[in-house]
Amino acid sequence: MIQVYLTNLGKYNEGYLIGKFIKLPIKEEHFEKALKEIGIDGVEYEEYFITDVESDISGLSEAITEYTSIKVLNELAERLEELSESDADKLSAVLESERKSSITDILDTIDNLDNWSLYADVNDEKELGYYYADELSAITIPDNIKPYFDYEAYGRDLTMSLSCCFTSYGLV
Repeated sequence: MIQVYLTNLGKYNEGYLIGKFIKLPIKEEHFEKALKEIGIDGVEYEEYFITDVESDISGLSEAITEYTSIKVLNELAERLEELSESDADKLSAVLESERKSSITDILDTIDNLDNWSLYADVNDEKELGYYYADELSAITIPDNIKPYFDYEAYGRDLTMSLSCCFTSYGLV
């Protein structure tokens, strides 16, 4: 979900904050109605800008500027609606680990989400060590050694050799 707060630029320059939140994607006729509601009439007041952004996808609002095109934002919102919950979490994790500076970068990330994996249950180096050693059987640890094995150190070594990052969503 994306919501943006549209503000009447002319009124803002006159010292008035006249605006409205719109939920995206939005149909053209609803967008035109919203512009009229904030006083954009095409005669005296022609310009608007975005003064606030709300989204369920973390890291998204940083890429939206005050003059980002509503058409582009509509396309992004439509693409976000198509994502499954797990893909939306993966996108949030990727955006948290790799700040994207433009909507084009975010759309490209959505197109290439298969390039990343999200391990929601792996939140630190110790859990990563357990996951690789026990779940993936990446190494064989004799049973009599397991109580003494340093899973955290193993996970720390893995983070140095893997291209990964811990996020609030898990390991990506």
